[in-house]
Order: sequence, then structure tokens, then C-alpha cells
Amino acid sequence: DVTFTPNSKSFDLSTISLEEHRILDMKYRYMKNANYRYKVQAVDASGKEISAETDYFYIECTKKTVIELDGYEDMEREMTEGTSYKLKGTLRSNYPISWLGISLRNMKTGEYLVKETITSGEYEYDISELFGEYSDFSKLDPASYNMEITVNSGNEVAKTVKHKYFIINEIPGTYMFAINCEFGVVKDGHDIVTAGSRKFTERILSDSPNRIRFNYKKSTGLKTGNSKEDFFINVIYAHSLGEVVEADTRNGSITIEHKDGIKIRYSNIDPDEMYVTDVGTWVDENTMLGQINKARGYLKLELFDSEGNAMDIAPYLDSELPD
Repeated sequence: DVTFTPNSKSFDLSTISLEEHRILDMKYRYMKNANYRYKVQAVDASGKEISAETDYFYIECTKKTVIELDGYEDMEREMTEGTSYKLKGTLRSNYPISWLGISLRNMKTGEYLVKETITSGEYEYDISELFGEYSDFSKLDPASYNMEITVNSGNEVAKTVKHKYFIINEIPGTYMFAINCEFGVVKDGHDIVTAGSRKFTERILSDSPNRIRFNYKKSTGLKTGNSKEDFFINVIYAHSLGEVVEADTRNGSITIEHKDGIKIRYSNIDPDEMYVTDVGTWVDENTMLGQINKARGYLKLELFDSEGNAMDIAPYLDSELPD
């Protein structure tokens, strides 16, 4: 009970804060499940009691939803490609978990590797396999990622329990420019890699005949390949023996002059992954020039004669250049 002494001919009941006076706490801290009566009585100056308002209501108290993620260990914001980090932990709630919304997005490509809603009904959920094969982050390609886990349980609607932005960096190191070969000396004394160790079907890219994206008379496009096991799948090799006459590290292109002044221009090379950048370098089919720019999606090839005129490149992709 709370008593007020207004000493006036009127009193505005709306000015009374029920929560402030703990008559009714809307968070139900002081109430139990029960029927309640709300009654207002007044006494005039003569001492006469007046019943001004009576109301009945029922309060059913509900407990606050508590959602916890136990056993979860956060990943580093930046990790190196292949770093062993496996998602683990258990989601728990004091109400049944209606559903979980999960997403894992490659921010470089915009692709969602995982995006789905999982119905549950249980009070806890093991998240160790929540993202399927991508629950093991060592399988992720170099890029930036956004991970989110959202839960619906009790009176919590779509509560985000984990939102993480992280980066997978490429493995640092030095790559070999030649494989399965020996060095020799030609022309003006330059060291080059001896020709002959790579098959014609592997000229330019591994399995080039199956990588054709387009094949016009004056240019050909070889598309990028996808493989988490084969690092060399998008490594570009020189077609055959020749000298680098142009190397544009800004736009990612290399031009190599071969026999009889014939030149091949390689465009759409990743500028950050150009392995041959010096004009005058001698190369052959064992020499790695760089990697395809994945943002472009293909390597563009063009063939020119000694006068700079565009030639039909198709016959040279699977054969020797003319003597």
C-alpha cells in the first residue's frame, strides 16, 4: 500500500509511477503468478472514504531468456592459409532453441560459402560441424570472411551470438621459377632453363586444352581453375624459349619474343603475383611467369608477328613455334 497526501480538490492518477513505488514492476521482480486487484481509495476533508477505482488482472511471470556459447575459442583476426582452426563450442539456452541462422561469406568474391537456417527445438546445439566442411578453417582460400551465428529462443528473436570478421592470408615464401630442369647458356650469355620438360598439353597452363574460355582468331582466353590441393593450377608458364621484351607490372601483362620475331602477349596476370618482371629475361616452358588474376577470371593470349601484326594464335597453343 502507498499513501499520498495531495491536499487538493483533484488528483491525477496518471502521475503515479507504479514501478517507482514497486506497486507493479514490469520486469516482474516483485510479482508472482497470481490474480491481482488494483484499488484506489480516497478520503475527503471530513474523513469520508471514497472508492475511486477498482480493477482486477492476472500476471503470469516469464523468465528471461539466457543464451550462452560455452567452450568457444575465438580465431585470430588474421590467419595464414592452412592454419589449423576448427570451430567448436555448444550453444545453450534456458528455452528450446527454435532455429539457428548461420552464414559464412567470402568478402572478396561476395560468395556465401554457407547460408542457411537450421531448426532445432533442443536446449543446446553443438556448433563443431555447423559450417560443414568449412568448420575447419584450414580449408579456406586466402580472402577476408564474415561469419555470423544467430539464434531464436524464448523471447529472444534473432539474437546474434557470434559475428566475426577475419582474414586468411596467403602462405608467405619464395616460389621456384623452374621445375624438373637444368640451366643452360644461350645467345648473349644469359642463363635460361633448358626446354623440353613440360608437355605440349601443359604449355601456358596445366591442362590448357580443357581451360579454353573463348578462342577467337586473334586472341584466346584460358579460364582459371579451382583446386585447394594444387597450388600451381593457375600458374602461367611461358609457351617456349624466348626473351621478355615487355613487362607491365601495373596492369599485369608480359610479352615474350620467340623465334623469327614472333611475340606472345600474356594479359590478366595478377600484378601481385608476377614472377618475371625484368625485360631481357630469358624463359622457356618451365619458367613460371605468374598467376592468373582471379578477379578477371581468365588469362588472355595474343600472338603478333615481327611487324607487330596480330596473328591467329590457335595453331601455336599445342605446337612448336616455327623455326
